[in-house]
Amino acid sequence: MKLRILLKMTVLTIILGACTISYGSPYRKFDSKIPALILAQPKRVELSVTYELAIPEQVISNLPKEATVYKFVSKQISEQDFRSLSSKFGMKGQPKSDNDRPDHKGDSLLLLNEGTKRLLLNTQTGTWKYRDDSKIFQSTGANNIPSDAEVSRIATEYLKTNGWLPPDFQFQTVTAVTEELSNLSQTPKVIGKSAYFYRYIAGQPVYGVSRIIVDVGNQGEVVGVSKFYKEIEDAGKQPLKTVDQAFKEAKQKKGTVTTDNPKLKNALIKDVKIKYWEDSGSIDDQPFLQPVYAFKAEGKVNEKTEEFEVIIPAIENARIELKKVGQ
Repeated sequence: MKLRILLKMTVLTIILGACTISYGSPYRKFDSKIPALILAQPKRVELSVTYELAIPEQVISNLPKEATVYKFVSKQISEQDFRSLSSKFGMKGQPKSDNDRPDHKGDSLLLLNEGTKRLLLNTQTGTWKYRDDSKIFQSTGANNIPSDAEVSRIATEYLKTNGWLPPDFQFQTVTAVTEELSNLSQTPKVIGKSAYFYRYIAGQPVYGVSRIIVDVGNQGEVVGVSKFYKEIEDAGKQPLKTVDQAFKEAKQKKGTVTTDNPKLKNALIKDVKIKYWEDSGSIDDQPFLQPVYAFKAEGKVNEKTEEFEVIIPAIENARIELKKVGQ
């Protein structure tokens, strides 16, 4: 059997406790060096899109000339904190160090495997992931997966009950995990669903890895939880490059896009917003949450309109590194 995740809306795939955010705080100029913003690209797809800018001048003139940069807060979580978290999932064992992972160099990881349950926590960033492998996305004759609306309700109440839903996070979408049946004429069987919650800043969702995911299985049981965001604090303001500068970088492929359709050759950019991007790297490598330009584009493939976004770093003189992901 083969598992397939069906997304109900576009989710950026490049891929708790309370957040410290100071909206409306006294004006402070940012005085630290900004490292290159790391944006991910699919490995297999090489896109060649020609863009045309068609954003109304009023939209451009209303954009801010500077934006707040946020600093990620280093947590330094103790083993006692880890045990307090693991007890929420009925786990009582002693965690072990798991620092040899190539994708987490420089970080300190604690891992607890207890029966079919698994909890991995990054003691520096405060990010963690829990799942029960005996129950998550399992195909059984008794599968009774709730509706999307019910999954949203279950996940929201679960996070609130445990104090894991900060006020700057909002429910975003539900995705379905399906099992492809041997008889391809049959409708794939839904064997689990995941509710996604995104952090919002100035009314816009934060892109990249900044999310909470709650996995819901048979009979609406919560069988997995992931806290993939880092806590932040206001670090002052930085000037932004102009829209024209950002558009030139888009034409030069100095950003990433939320489409992997190789047949897409021409696109019209019709809108732009200032959003933020959280990379999955360590705080040492990526210490700041940076603003980005999110260009809304649309193009046609086989007479069908495809909408997507082009993401460009927004800070003036900011460097960018493109990281290939996927196989």
